[in-house]
Amino acid sequence: MSFLDLSKLKLQGPLMNMINNTIPVTKFILLDFPSLGWLSHTFLCALLFLAYAGTLAGNLCIVWAVRRDPHLQHLPMYILLGNFTWLEICYVTTTLPWMLSDLVSPSIPISFQACFVQF
Repeated sequence: MSFLDLSKLKLQGPLMNMINNTIPVTKFILLDFPSLGWLSHTFLCALLFLAYAGTLAGNLCIVWAVRRDPHLQHLPMYILLGNFTWLEICYVTTTLPWMLSDLVSPSIPISFQACFVQF
């Protein structure tokens, strides 16, 4: 009695997905925290917003202090610090508002690429 060994076939595309019983992931649905009540949910959103505002204010103060003093603008350590500060401002500004919007309105699908970028 012989049988067909599917691992030796060079199949691609939808047929191979059907044989392996796999489906490519294109979107994720971010679920809410089911155990949190409305008050805890609001507190979590407010806490994350305060952390975002504090991080943004602190980084802007660092950029302002480095830009204000002309002696600090030419030292390599402060050039690096200013670049890292701008990088953190960009990173926090792209991820945290997205996370806050997902907490406010749950069950919105997010693409695989957007989820990978946030990782």
